[in-house]
Amino acid sequence: MFLAGTVGFAGMPSTSWSFSDEIDWASISKQYPDSQSKLLNLNNGSAGMMSKPVEDQLLKFISQMNAHPPYEKAIYWEKLTAKSKGLLGEMIDANPEELALVRNTTEAVNFILTGLDIPVNASVVCAHHDYTNFVDALKTLSAKRDYRLKMVDLKMPASEAEILEAYDKQIESNTELVLITAFTHREGQIMPVKKLVKMAKAKGAKVLVDAAHAIGHFEHSIKDWDCDFYATSLHKWLGAPIGTGLLYINKDHIGKVQGSYHINDTLDLNMKKFEAVGTKSFALYAGVLSAIRYHQNIGTQNKHNRLKELTDYWSDGVKHIPMVKTIIPDNYGGVANFHYPGPSKNILGFFKSKDIHFKKVRPPNGNRTTYRISPNIYHSFKDLDRFIDAMKEFSKRI
Repeated sequence: MFLAGTVGFAGMPSTSWSFSDEIDWASISKQYPDSQSKLLNLNNGSAGMMSKPVEDQLLKFISQMNAHPPYEKAIYWEKLTAKSKGLLGEMIDANPEELALVRNTTEAVNFILTGLDIPVNASVVCAHHDYTNFVDALKTLSAKRDYRLKMVDLKMPASEAEILEAYDKQIESNTELVLITAFTHREGQIMPVKKLVKMAKAKGAKVLVDAAHAIGHFEHSIKDWDCDFYATSLHKWLGAPIGTGLLYINKDHIGKVQGSYHINDTLDLNMKKFEAVGTKSFALYAGVLSAIRYHQNIGTQNKHNRLKELTDYWSDGVKHIPMVKTIIPDNYGGVANFHYPGPSKNILGFFKSKDIHFKKVRPPNGNRTTYRISPNIYHSFKDLDRFIDAMKEFSKRI
């Protein structure tokens, strides 16, 4: 089992850290295989990375699963999964009985979008800045089920007042569901979720929070947000195995959402109906436990502070380069953008030749391509200097 003390901290036992303590980020960096790669991966927003201790424990779990028929050790795997849910519940302030371990945010959100009954002629509210797959799913479902889809049209990043006003215009008395992205995947804007949920509920709507980038990135509480549904990916900023995610449904709504398949009625009021997908890799979900323990030794606030520090560093380093425009929200973390005029193939091709990877993004309601930079805690300022220097070189070539 992964031991807490294997995380590299300076000076004190790892179990006693608070956000004000000095953390040895260089030691932590060495525990991520990606830090030793020739490729500078500045696209952690898409997937994230496991630390080596978490990866090692996952491989041990896989070996254990392969050494015995998995269902002969069902109780063993169930105990590890239950422990993972318990710790996740503590992290986000949720009852473990309201949680299901799934594969990712996309699966979790689609359980709600496809499994929740939306009355004919009711409305569902989402936004242009929401994840494209979810907007597309709602467009398809609204046409099939004959409910109205209302779009919030905001140019991100935006002020809190602008955000609240834009949603208030779209949420009506007959709105059944509002999709809120907690942390926008393109711009890295942390949204005023609690205020938006309160607004929606005041008009009788249920709220689904897409928290794909939230868990392990910044402190938040489901009880404080008071949302009805919550979906997140554990493989992004929590550093769990790829293929692990989490779904929360308030206990009053569990019976209103259809599960994975049409299964035994005894599970109608149980979150296990979303985990009933047949044989799966028990090791992946056991590996979540190792990722949580690793994360706890660092602390969510510490991680958030570090990610902001990395964003500040690279954005300060490039903002004075001719034609570079940095795009940083007021409330942000480890995801932010820059804009550079001209064909994207030129800039992407140049940085590829330098073994530097980041993501091109373009909002559906915008006319400007930007580039998303999302480092992780294993990155150093020296890594970001490599990106800054390449940006300077590219600017001089134009």
